[in-house]
Amino acid sequence: MLKEVCQATGDACGGTSIDNEFFQLFVKIVGAPLMNSLSKNDPSAYLDLFREFEIVKRTINPNKKGKMNFTIPFVALDELCKNTFEEDLPTTVSSCSLSDKICLRGDKMRAEVDVLKALYSKSMVEIICHISRVLNHCNDVSMLLLVGGFSESEMLQHAIRKEFPDKRIIIPEDAAPFKLLYGWPVRGPMAILRGLSTGEDEKHCSVIEHGITVRNYLGAVPDIVKEKINAWHDKHTRFREFEPGGEVLLLLPSETLKNKADALSGV
Repeated sequence: MLKEVCQATGDACGGTSIDNEFFQLFVKIVGAPLMNSLSKNDPSAYLDLFREFEIVKRTINPNKKGKMNFTIPFVALDELCKNTFEEDLPTTVSSCSLSDKICLRGDKMRAEVDVLKALYSKSMVEIICHISRVLNHCNDVSMLLLVGGFSESEMLQHAIRKEFPDKRIIIPEDAAPFKLLYGWPVRGPMAILRGLSTGEDEKHCSVIEHGITVRNYLGAVPDIVKEKINAWHDKHTRFREFEPGGEVLLLLPSETLKNKADALSGV
């Protein structure tokens, strides 16, 4: 039996926060206005850049050294640099504050591994601090279960193992978020908008509370069904009084066909 001791907080310190740090890295290279223009005017190139970064996130690990290459939308960025700064992309990169750690090789950017590892620092510190706060309220915790897409990161796994050496770390295969147990149901865009407009989105229900609610509802279903069936069958009934010796017509289920009735008169 599972028991929820601490309610989920939903802090923004997962894989999305790493993407935000990657965005800020390019802000240091080409500036925020140019990155915003890329996102608005050429969303396909913008998405290609972050898809390539997903490969970097899956391959980087604490022991990796040297430099890493990843493809960038060179044509789109170069055109924006020419329109914005009146210089090409290589010139912009060579004049940025990270020029000693980042360079271009054709349509690929070559960066020091330490620069990419630094993107994880803020997120991992927040996750470690959050786990520590939870463990302070929970006794006898011997295992930590890592789930979600970010749990596959070797950087995160290494940080947690280093910080909590006495805990057994479990990373299940295919730990997709939709397979987890939520304290509230998975909702679509319209449900989220409705919840935000009515204020119901702020009322989170824990897994335990949700389970108890469902159990109580299912327990009341037989009585509800019986009540509705009786109400339907008794809809046309009328109260009658009979005198001793009077004759009535009695209908009983047929022994051969249950959907038919045998009439007995004179009972």
